[in-house]
Amino acid sequence: MAGSGKTTLIQRINSHLHAKKMTGYIINLDPAVTHMPYSANIDIRDTVGGSNGPRHGSSREGPPPVT
Repeated sequence: MAGSGKTTLIQRINSHLHAKKMTGYIINLDPAVTHMPYSANIDIRDTVGGSNGPRHGSSREGPPPVT
């Protein structure tokens, strides 16, 4: 759900953990995000990319057909 505040929530949790000198582990599961105000330990964008990534405006789900 775009604009629901997921990134802001994680940013605030991350800031809170740093202020308390606690360690957090951040995982980005949104391949469409273009900017994150924090770094992720695991980023789905490192796995999903190029022609295998999601296509905006496409109603087709799943990987492209093998030809």
